Amino acid sequence: MRIPVILRALFILLFCWRLAVLEIVIDYPISLAYGEMSRFSTILWLKPAFCFYEQWLGQAVDKTVVNRTTATIQIQVLREGDNTTYKLPVLYPVPKCDPLFIVPLIITDTKYQLGPIIDCLNDSCEVQVLPNKKYKVCFMLYNASRTLLASTNWSEPLQTRGVSQDLDLLQLTLFRSGGMVVITVLLSIAMAILVISLTVAVAMANK
Repeated sequence: MRIPVILRALFILLFCWRLAVLEIVIDYPISLAYGEMSRFSTILWLKPAFCFYEQWLGQAVDKTVVNRTTATIQIQVLREGDNTTYKLPVLYPVPKCDPLFIVPLIITDTKYQLGPIIDCLNDSCEVQVLPNKKYKVCFMLYNASRTLLASTNWSEPLQTRGVSQDLDLLQLTLFRSGGMVVITVLLSIAMAILVISLTVAVAMANK
């Protein structure tokens, strides 16, 4: 009579353990790191998953199955017109979470680079990111045992630029950089004139 009771207890424990590590789908906004300046013909720069881990903590049944230092985030990708799921070749650490500013004004954490190559989920192939193509992205949270704990919904389509648009962006960047150099030089000259004028004024006042 004891064997069925033991088996029942083991079944309940196994069921509770599976609930503890059940994947949670989190409604999380995925976007480009710097807006239009993050789009290139074969690369998209994604904003890190700020506070994604903390949102999982707020919904998790068992918070002991993972900790911040050993957790990793995988980025999965869907291409326009292709039902195959791909992934970025890099696993990212959990970024910092500021309770006041979920997304910091200045992003110092490593941005997620989609492209120029993405991998098949089973690492059996590599696929090139193409110009003028739309990609959807989702984030996956894993613990050290590679157990999936949480995922996001798929993002809105993020489109790469055309090759000619890359050249336009480069020209705009160079133009802005050149403008900043000119402004810096003019400010330096103005500061030098101001210092010289103050020095002469002080010298004349002491005569």
